[in-house]
Amino acid sequence: MKRIFILSFALICAPQSFAQNKDLKLEGELKYFVDTNMPGVNFEGKANSFESIKATLIEANKEIKLRDIELIISSEKLNSGIEMRDKHTQDKIFAPANGGTAPCKILLTIKEAKCSGEKEKYTCSGDGQLKIGTKEVARSFIFNMGKEGEIKSALEINLSAFGIKAPTYMGVEVNDQVKIQFSAKNKSL
Repeated sequence: MKRIFILSFALICAPQSFAQNKDLKLEGELKYFVDTNMPGVNFEGKANSFESIKATLIEANKEIKLRDIELIISSEKLNSGIEMRDKHTQDKIFAPANGGTAPCKILLTIKEAKCSGEKEKYTCSGDGQLKIGTKEVARSFIFNMGKEGEIKSALEINLSAFGIKAPTYMGVEVNDQVKIQFSAKNKSL
């Protein structure tokens, strides 16, 4: 009877004993690229100050996963380098997405992403939520994870999916599609 108990206990605990969880303390940068209806009139900006940016790396049974991925940034941290443009971006894009007030929160969450590839060069994918202001859109995310938890991703979003009408200013209209690039490094190693 004692042997059966020990064997049962070992079988229950064995899969968990091989799992290795590592909370990643990330620092990162977000860049965005916006085109307009006027040739040669486009703009870009970036942010490198986040309210929260974290993930948990799980290595178990030769499988790599990222869990509880979270990125939170305030729209006021996005900076194109031109103060008037940034004010228009807050007033025309983020305020309508947030019930009329800016700044608003931009939130990305992915509960779990499975990774495939070779050591220190993975492609990860998972379903998650992207929320701008009060509007949340579910979508799939694909990103790359490299040496020591470095994460890179690029995605395109449509402003209309978030209930945002493409702003127009002096005949220049912002395209509905916005390109976003994100990179982060694990500073806990």
